[in-house]
Amino acid sequence: MDEVLLFIGFAVGMAVGMTGMGGGSLMTPVLILLGVQPSVAVGTDLIYASLTKFTATLFHHRKRNISRNLIQLMIPASLGGAIGGWYLLKMLEDHYGIEAVNTLILIAVGGILAIVSIIMVLSALKRFLRTECEICEISCSKYKMDSTDKWKILGMAFLVGIAVQLSSVGSGVLLGFALLATTRIHPRLIVGSDIVIGLLLTAAGGLLHYQLGNVDILMALKLFTGSIFGVYIGTSLNSRINANTLRTVLSTTIFFSAVITLGKVFLY
Repeated sequence: MDEVLLFIGFAVGMAVGMTGMGGGSLMTPVLILLGVQPSVAVGTDLIYASLTKFTATLFHHRKRNISRNLIQLMIPASLGGAIGGWYLLKMLEDHYGIEAVNTLILIAVGGILAIVSIIMVLSALKRFLRTECEICEISCSKYKMDSTDKWKILGMAFLVGIAVQLSSVGSGVLLGFALLATTRIHPRLIVGSDIVIGLLLTAAGGLLHYQLGNVDILMALKLFTGSIFGVYIGTSLNSRINANTLRTVLSTTIFFSAVITLGKVFLY
C-alpha cells in the first residue's frame, strides 16, 4: 500500500506541475476509489494539499504574483465558508451518523468535480476562440476593484470555502476561474493569490477535519513525499508538452472521476 500511495502522490503531483490544477480534483476521488472512507479521504487530501500549496506560495511570492488587497478581501469570507462547512458536517454526524456524512461528501465531491470538468472545457474553448487580447492585458494591469467586484469576490470566496470543507475540491480551479470570468484582475495575480487562499483553506479545513478524526497523517505524508518528485518532473515537462492537450486530458479524467464518484453514492 505504501508504494501505491507514493505513486499516487507522484502522479497527482506531476499533473499539478504540468497543468497547475488537478490536486484536489484528482486525489480525493482516487483515495475514495481505493476504498478509503470518504470523510477520511477528504481530510487527508486537505492536509496533503496544504503541504504542496505552501511550497507553491513561496514560489509565487518570489515572483510577486500575490495581491495583498485580494487576499485580505477573500480570507475572512473563505475561512467563514470553511467553518460553515465544518459545522454542517458536525451537525450531520451528530444527528444522522457518519454514514450521512460520507454520503454528503460523495455527492459533494462528484458534483463539484462535474462542475470543475465543465469549467475546464469552457476555459479551453475560451482560449481556442482567442477571446483574450493585448488590450485586455493592458486593461487588467491597470484595473482596480470597485465595490461591486468586492461583493462578488466575497460571495465566491464564501461558497468556495464551503466546497473545500465538504470535498477538498475547489480551492484552485473554481475560485480562480470565477475570478477570471467575473472580474478584470490580472490573471497572474489571481493565480498567485488563489494559491495563498487555497493554502489557508486547505490548512484550516484539514485541521477541522483532524478535530473530527477524519485525517490519516501518515497517508498524507506518504502522498506528499511522492508528490515532491512528481511536481519537479511535471514542472520540467510543462514547457515541452502542449498545455491545452494536457488540460483536455485532465478535464476528461476529472469528468469520469465525477461520474464514478457519484455512482458510488448508490453503492456506498
